[in-house]
Amino acid sequence: MVLKKILLLNLPFALFTSLWASTLDIYQDKSIYKYKSSSQYIGFSSDVDVKCDDKEVLTFLSDACPEDEEVCRLSLDIKKLSKQSTEISNTLLAIDAIINNIRLNDIASKDILEQSKKIAQEKTELALQRDKIDRDISRKNTLFGLQASSLESLNLQENCGGVLQLEIPASRLSFANLYEANLIDKDTIEIKQSFKISNTSGIDIKADKAKLYYRDSQEYVSPRQFYPWIIRKREEIRASLKKAEPAPMKMSVGGNIAPVEPAVEIYRTDEREYMIENLNLPASPKAKTHEVMSQKMSVDCGVSVYSYIQEGAFYVCSFEPKVQIETNDMIVKKGDEILNASARGEYRDGKYKLFISRDRDIKISRKPIVTKDDESGIFGGDIKKKDGYDLTLFNASSKPKEINVVERIPVSTTHDIKVKLISIEGVSKSQYTLEENGRIDFNLTLKPNEKVAIKVLFELTYDKDISVTY
Repeated sequence: MVLKKILLLNLPFALFTSLWASTLDIYQDKSIYKYKSSSQYIGFSSDVDVKCDDKEVLTFLSDACPEDEEVCRLSLDIKKLSKQSTEISNTLLAIDAIINNIRLNDIASKDILEQSKKIAQEKTELALQRDKIDRDISRKNTLFGLQASSLESLNLQENCGGVLQLEIPASRLSFANLYEANLIDKDTIEIKQSFKISNTSGIDIKADKAKLYYRDSQEYVSPRQFYPWIIRKREEIRASLKKAEPAPMKMSVGGNIAPVEPAVEIYRTDEREYMIENLNLPASPKAKTHEVMSQKMSVDCGVSVYSYIQEGAFYVCSFEPKVQIETNDMIVKKGDEILNASARGEYRDGKYKLFISRDRDIKISRKPIVTKDDESGIFGGDIKKKDGYDLTLFNASSKPKEINVVERIPVSTTHDIKVKLISIEGVSKSQYTLEENGRIDFNLTLKPNEKVAIKVLFELTYDKDISVTY
């Protein structure tokens, strides 16, 4: 897919040629929809706050609604079916009364018996018809509940001559960021980003400009001020503790302030802010999905093992995204095959690492070395202790495997404790690197059914009067 237009700067107002544009702002805690309307009808909602030119207005619920609205037609259909069901129930009650009356008179004429059979048959047919209608009502009620919160329409007491503002709860109007990764070949990955927008508010929305925010509509940040770090003598500290504690400073707290549709343009206006022009978002039980962009880049994939955690081996792909990835959860495909419907990723070491699947062909064993008595002792005033672990890796597959094994040795944050790597046995020096933070990276190629045994030894040196743990 061709890369969608992405703007890193705010868009100029010249894009909007109309004198007044309807707007929709979708935050994480609520949404605000502003528009001009000549109608008193708002939608099928019971949980929105309504204002006209920033002033509270009176509203009422009604059975009436514009029949060109999809939600309205569904509501009228449910009411029509409910009326039919009630009429049939009343008819069945009347039939029961007739049958009971015939039984009470106990007239055994042939004509009466035949008429009773016809009445009973008609009753059965009516009952079946009512059951079918009730099932239809139940199905449509469920469908209606997935796109609206009230069976009655919300209306203004008087027309709003200015700007109508609706505040919609987050549970009724929200968006989610969707990512899909496609491993085109061993060196190339494509990341597609889409927005899934859900509108179950019962209000049909048409916004000239819609913004999607990865933040709440308001955020209270407590004020901060500088306090100097004062060093005092112990006598001064004891004296200050005898004085009364100062009253705590009071701070005022502010009040509450579907199928992919690539037709709309989605602009990136900030790192975590997007804008959509001409968004048509009717209330619907099915979310709309709009593609934002796609980006192709080189990728490095392989098997990674974090053996000190002992959680197994993972197939991991690393790449450098051209645009920031907002959500670390995505679908991973290779052609039409889904490798993982919910793969996790993270930014690390300047790259994005996508953990796609477990590699169960790599068997791992890590055992600590039990130190012998002569491997630790006191030299002068210090204790020298040797320790380490045995690491075994086995490739149980019929194919060779290139794997990166992440290991470690302890590191010290104080000069009283020193750590030294003594040896790494079982691999050559060219097959591993040691970093200052104690991280060891082994880059190995395991043949089919090959086993590699690695032994890591390190030495701790520390004063005999202190105790260490690691």
